[in-house]
Amino acid sequence: MPKHFTPEENARWMASRPRKVLDVKLIIRARSGGVLLVKPAYKPTWQLPGGGVDAHESPVATALRELREETGLVGELSKLRLIDTVFRKEPDHVFLMYEYDEILADDIKIIPSDPEVEGHKFVAPSDVPSLIPSYYAEFWHDYVAR
Repeated sequence: MPKHFTPEENARWMASRPRKVLDVKLIIRARSGGVLLVKPAYKPTWQLPGGGVDAHESPVATALRELREETGLVGELSKLRLIDTVFRKEPDHVFLMYEYDEILADDIKIIPSDPEVEGHKFVAPSDVPSLIPSYYAEFWHDYVAR
């Protein structure tokens, strides 16, 4: 008969497990083919919209929240599609990469409610790697090749 663990044993086991940081990122395209990037005030690079998953928050809820905060757009759950993951060893960090399946008008108004977003722009997919952090390079190469 299998052993059942006590709550204390379960708590010790959970405390011994690695702690990974979990973020979501969104790929949002315009009709012209451009990819939306945002410029956080606190980072030197442009980023795909997205951010950290809060405690007790699902990744899809995070994606929709970050979309609203960083762009002012209200997204729909049915238009989110998980397409890949990116792992960054230092720090121990996992990014869930979502594609938003609605193509935006090129002149759509992007109005972030997050004061940490100081800019946004749509850029050609070929220009994205030179603007975002290098740990996305392999993912972006594979994504564009699809």
